[in-house]
Amino acid sequence: MLDYYKRVVEYCHNAGIRPCVSFNHYVNPAWFAASGGFMRPDGPQIFARYCEIAAKHLADGMHMAFTLNEPQAPIIIDIMTKGADRAKLASMERAAAEVCGSDRFVTWKTIDPVAGVQPTIRAHKLGYAAIKSVRSSLPVGVCLATIDYRGIGENSIASEVRERIDGPWMAAAKQAGDFVGVQNYWPLYLDNKGPTTAPEGTVINGVFPFDFDSLNNCIRETHRATGKPILITENGLDSPDDGRRILYMTNVLNRLGNVLDEGIPLLGYLHWSLIDNYEWGSFQAKFGLAEVNRTTFKRTPKPSGWMLGEFARRGLI
Repeated sequence: MLDYYKRVVEYCHNAGIRPCVSFNHYVNPAWFAASGGFMRPDGPQIFARYCEIAAKHLADGMHMAFTLNEPQAPIIIDIMTKGADRAKLASMERAAAEVCGSDRFVTWKTIDPVAGVQPTIRAHKLGYAAIKSVRSSLPVGVCLATIDYRGIGENSIASEVRERIDGPWMAAAKQAGDFVGVQNYWPLYLDNKGPTTAPEGTVINGVFPFDFDSLNNCIRETHRATGKPILITENGLDSPDDGRRILYMTNVLNRLGNVLDEGIPLLGYLHWSLIDNYEWGSFQAKFGLAEVNRTTFKRTPKPSGWMLGEFARRGLI
């Protein structure tokens, strides 16, 4: 597998692409999950060992590297669903554990959303050190799921929720990281009890607000909390209407000039996603800059893909 990814990295360079590599995007080996995953006493050390081995084989070809992808996802999902999914997740864990002949199966999906925070933070810190020990000049950070938490009405708990979700990770990114990866798609409105409906008049895309300012607000908050340069590692729109995607991208990208004018160092923008991909259990999501024929696998660029390329060449921000 290391040789396979080495060929992928080399192909990227041959195609004029600078590889930005995530060392973990949720998927773990079954043996690791069945033995406790990051909740094993030595789970973070095992992750660091993996990072070191992978870096020795691949780091020379990387442009930037990420230890973990959106590690706050478990607690975000728990808060957004108000704990409604806990029984289903426990059932899924039991079924997976039984298949593996274990009494547990700990992945990002089944990890305790509270108890799992500190072990995962330790995995990030040890993974960061392991990658840097192989190639000290390689910029390494963590990709955070940042949401623009907005208060509604009196005594909103928006600030408390932001601190509960992001506080530990902002501190970790400040301590161990050359930059912070900011990933944002929408704001979340909270009243005095928790997540609530968006204000009247808010344009909705699917079930989430269609909002042009959310990304900039998250960039500002992340930079304020960490003092680190920012790389936008995910941003995009799930919509079958590519014209709607172009409207969203045009407004969001042009607004990035505002945070640049404020002196916040932006290292780049990575769009999610290149193609309409398998996401959250199905092919229904339409985030791609190119559509995919699921029979022939032919990729056809959408107008939004050409729009992003033109924007990048002209350097509008």
